[in-house]
Amino acid sequence: NQKIISNSVNATTHHAAPRSHRVGAYNVVRRKDGMTVECFLGVDDTVLELPAKLNSVPVRIIGNAAFLCCNKIEQLIIPEGIWEIHSNAFNGCDNLREVVLASSIKVIESDAFPSGQDITFVCPRGSYGIEYAKRNNYKYREL
Repeated sequence: NQKIISNSVNATTHHAAPRSHRVGAYNVVRRKDGMTVECFLGVDDTVLELPAKLNSVPVRIIGNAAFLCCNKIEQLIIPEGIWEIHSNAFNGCDNLREVVLASSIKVIESDAFPSGQDITFVCPRGSYGIEYAKRNNYKYREL
């Protein structure tokens, strides 16, 4: 009774993870459906309006901890076209008081913004942003 040993190599192809690159004040990863902002490189202004596009490519996702501890930001404006805000995206933004969300937002992870902070969400009537604010005990104002 002979035992046959196979020396076959796993033929699956491994693709490298998309690499981050800098566009203006952002480190981003380009994906087939748009950009993911992975890291913000700083701002001196108290009002931050995120771009809807970077290098003509739509921004779709604000990644994990992308704006972690950006203490100068008091007002944040997230434009139409961004779909998701991931965990800890704005945690540590201790001076954040107002977040303006577009109707395109469909996912905001529960810990995306600092908890227990006096933040008002300004969102279109009936949008996911209003639902998020209510569920997480933030103040909100409808557009």
